[in-house]
This record gives sequence, C-alpha cells and structure tokens, in this order.
Amino acid sequence: MSILTAIYADELLKEDEQLLAGFSINYHFYSDQRKLTLRTLLDKALKKIFMLLQAKFGLSSVYSLGYAPGRLKIKCKHEAADLYIMHQEMPLVVGCKLLNEGLKVGFDLEDFYSEDLLPAARQQRPVKLLSKAESFALNKGAFTLTTSASLSAYLTKEYGGTNPYVIRNVFPLPAKKLMSNAAGKALKLYWFSQTIGPGRGLELLIAAANKVSSPIEIHLRGKPVNAYADMLRKNLKPHHQLVLKSIIPNAEITSDMQNYDIGLALEPITPLNKMLTTSNKLFHYLSGSLPVIISPTSGQKEIMALQEEPCIFLSEEQNADSLSEVIHTLIQASDQVETLKERAYQLAERKFNWEMESKKLVLIIKRHLA
Repeated sequence: MSILTAIYADELLKEDEQLLAGFSINYHFYSDQRKLTLRTLLDKALKKIFMLLQAKFGLSSVYSLGYAPGRLKIKCKHEAADLYIMHQEMPLVVGCKLLNEGLKVGFDLEDFYSEDLLPAARQQRPVKLLSKAESFALNKGAFTLTTSASLSAYLTKEYGGTNPYVIRNVFPLPAKKLMSNAAGKALKLYWFSQTIGPGRGLELLIAAANKVSSPIEIHLRGKPVNAYADMLRKNLKPHHQLVLKSIIPNAEITSDMQNYDIGLALEPITPLNKMLTTSNKLFHYLSGSLPVIISPTSGQKEIMALQEEPCIFLSEEQNADSLSEVIHTLIQASDQVETLKERAYQLAERKFNWEMESKKLVLIIKRHLA
C-alpha cells in the first residue's frame, strides 16, 4: 500500500508519521510546499493564475484546485497499483483522467465538492469541472465512498450511477471515563474547531444564550480570528461566561471533552454540502461521552434518528429561539447529565466508532480488489 500526498508543514508530517507508525505503508510526496524552491514557487503561481482566470473569465482548470496535478498523475501511474482511491477535489479530477486511461479507480467523496463554500469563495472554484468529475466518478469509477446516507442518496439522484458506500467520519472509541456536572454548577457547553470565527454558528449560539435566564458556561476551543472573540464576549449577557481555550494535540481532544456537559454541532444549513453531510464534531462528542445539540441538517438528523435513548438534541429551526429552547430544556435536566453522557458513549460504542467502520471499509476494498 502506498500513500501519495501533498505536504505543507512539518507539524502535519509529524502527525502523519505518528499515524503510520507500525504499518508497512509507503508514504510519498507529489508536492512538498514546506520549502521555497523554484518548483514550489511555480506550483503556487499556477494555482493563483488559474484561480484568477476562473474568477474573471470562468476558465476551469484542475490547477485552481491544488498544487501539481500533473505530478500527481505521473506518480500514480508510476505506482502501477491494482486500485487507486482518490480523496479531495484535485485528486478527484486527476482520478477521472486515470479512469480514462484504463486504470481502476475508486473515489472518496468526503464532501459535495461542487456544492461547497459560500458564494464569494465559489467565484474562484471550477464548479462545473467538479460537477462533471463527480458524475464521472459515480458512473465510471470502481466505487465511491461518502460520509452520510443523505449525501449518498442526493449524489445518486443528481448524477445517477451506483450509490456511494457510506463510511462515516467516526473516531476510535476511548476508554470510558464519565464526569458528571456537580450539583448547582452552570451547564458547560462545548464547541471546538481550528478557528473561532464567523460562519460557524457561534453568533447564533450567543443570541440563543442571551434568551436563557439561568447562567451557562460557553467553552470555545480554537484560534480566534482577529477581534471576533471580543465581539462574542461583548454581545454575551454578563450572567453567562465565555471561556476561550487554545488548540490542543489531536490525541488529547477526546479525553478533554469529558470536562464539559454538552457538545455543540451547530453546522449551518447552507451551502448544500453542509446540509447533506454530518459534522465530524457530532461523532467526536459521542466518543467523548458528550450529549450533543445539533442544527437541523439532513446529515445530522439521520444520526439522531439512529439513537435508541435520547442523547442528541435537535434545534428544530436555525434561529436563536429554537436553540435557546433546547438549551433551557437541558438546563432543566442538568441532574441527568451523567445519564446523558452514558447514553452518548453507548451510542458511539454500539454504532459510531472507527473500530466498526474500518471493518466496513476493508470489506469494500477487498471486494473491489477481487
């Protein structure tokens, strides 16, 4: 087995090396952007030029999606693999080229690439090229994978072809360690991401909190954008508390979740990709023994429908009134937090963990290698 990837930072390389430790997997770069060389300068220049051409003249090119698509194709062919699996936008388009040359290619469509991002960002994005590649992958590829039943069904309806297999973005199941909310303490709501900034549902969270009379603690983990966190704190009523937390290593994220009471998966309902996919946060919270408040996206509601005992709670509408009602309900049930945490862990244990999902993936690969 071989992995071909682009690398951007030593920290990311270190993470990959830790994940691959103990496995006999070849790991190669087709693009190394860590150093300033003539090649990396050319890669960056080509991407920028084709993004501008897309925005100004609608000229679509794979070069606007990433660095060195030509080198990726050459290196893929050099591997002479029995099966190629292409992940992310640029490899999707390159994979279609490999298919046209008679190679066996599967596709991992983690997102609805042609229906992602907000309008301003889409101006530099070759949407028609991505849509054509998605259709080609479903109709001509050896198989496709995606991350939710909602997205799988929509892709098939849109493009025809074979239904993508659903492999969810779940996490390894940790050893169970539950921590309950001490009686009389404010409910601790938790949200995390790489960036604390606009477009992530946090403005809605503050507006909803301001409609709740009982004190709550809002814990946000990530790197704040400019003065965004100050704006959130200024807008939050003083009887609540906003706590900012710095980014921690991936290996510590799940265990850290046990210090809070409720996870927040407040994904927006637009663009369409957000509506159809399931937030990784939802699965991460469950594996960390956190009950979850979700926004009303199809991808998240399909997970809620699979719970047997309540530990996922839906904000019916994407507005402050609806979200505040859910928060108020959970405050009223704060003496049941330990039970809700137990249910969350059990749901991850029974249905949503990498130990189970990885076996499904291996069976799919074996089937298409036969």
